[in-house]
Amino acid sequence: MTNDYGFYHLLFPESRDAIFYKFTRISLNYALGDASAFSECDFEDPSICNFVQDKTDDFDWTRKNGSTPSFNTGPSFDHTYANSEGYYLYIETSGRSTNDTARLWTPQYSATNGLCIKWFYHMYGRTVNTLNVYVVDSTDTVGTPVWTKKDNQGSSWLLGKVSFAKFGIYSIMFEGIRGSGYSGDIAIDDVRITNEACLIPVCPLFVEFSMLTLMAAHIVSGLDGRNNGNGAFKEIAKNNRHLYLTMEVTSMIGLIWVE
Repeated sequence: MTNDYGFYHLLFPESRDAIFYKFTRISLNYALGDASAFSECDFEDPSICNFVQDKTDDFDWTRKNGSTPSFNTGPSFDHTYANSEGYYLYIETSGRSTNDTARLWTPQYSATNGLCIKWFYHMYGRTVNTLNVYVVDSTDTVGTPVWTKKDNQGSSWLLGKVSFAKFGIYSIMFEGIRGSGYSGDIAIDDVRITNEACLIPVCPLFVEFSMLTLMAAHIVSGLDGRNNGNGAFKEIAKNNRHLYLTMEVTSMIGLIWVE
């Protein structure tokens, strides 16, 4: 990924001396940038990044490493390190009643460019109920969730993301709701909150190849000239030895995926 603006030329050359890879699709996007983070919390520190347990709910989120105590529910490891040493937060549903709620609050943030909220969640178990995420303004009035997920999602960490365009003073609240049985543990990890809308692809380009063999891409900058387009792709050309993709990046971050 490049963080510099200007013209870029993607070159895929053939070389008898190189190790070749066969790609079936090349996808290029340029997108809105991601601001500096208000909070990046992996819960490795016992302070849990100054997140606060709600005092009016039914029970608390628990900081844990390794597996949760109950069988066939909860993660076996954290998301950050993917091992039994790393920590996460979860709701322990053993010994609780149906629809008991645990709420966790972030500190307040001054959103001048909106908010991007990203986190990883784990919802595995036969009686998993609901994970809600709220964006709450300075009046502390809890409205409807901006994101919700229900039921068993399988034994894996999944990405959650909310892009919030409003400006003001906000807290984020994570709410876990207990299901009908003990096998309903819900976990979160690697929460990241930034003072800007989330990274949003705005102009995808897909180039499909069925029989073409290419080696790894090299980004070569320094082409002369500019125009008024934001991230406009200038040229797509192919001959029997090279594929060229030329684009201009003027006010965005260029993202490149090769699959």
